[in-house]
Amino acid sequence: MKREEEDLYDARCSWLLSFILGGLVGAGIALLMAPKAGKETREKIKDLAVDAREKAGEYYEEAREKAGEYYEEAKEKVQTAVEKGKEVVETKKAELEAAVEKGKEVAQAKKAELEAAVEKGVEKARETIRHMKGEVTE
Repeated sequence: MKREEEDLYDARCSWLLSFILGGLVGAGIALLMAPKAGKETREKIKDLAVDAREKAGEYYEEAREKAGEYYEEAKEKVQTAVEKGKEVVETKKAELEAAVEKGKEVAQAKKAELEAAVEKGVEKARETIRHMKGEVTE
């Protein structure tokens, strides 16, 4: 909504600037066409030119300020986005590290279970071999 308001403001300023410049041009033409002394006409034209220059300077300054505001606003938005991006990366990194650590723990536990099962199987095989040797010698 803010952007729409700014666009409407810019449109009004453009319209107002066009209106003022049109008025100044019209006044200048009217002065040139009016039956007055040359010195008086030149003085009026000079005054109009000074007014037009002042108005143009004001509009320039206003436009420059607006551009600066837009720049700062965009800069803040980019900085905010970068900061949020960094936070997301750090969060995901921590989650990944935790998952890797959990995986290592599970792997160690399964390794221990497997080693115990192998040891039990080896012991059972030895027992079976001893039992078979005992039957053969008898």
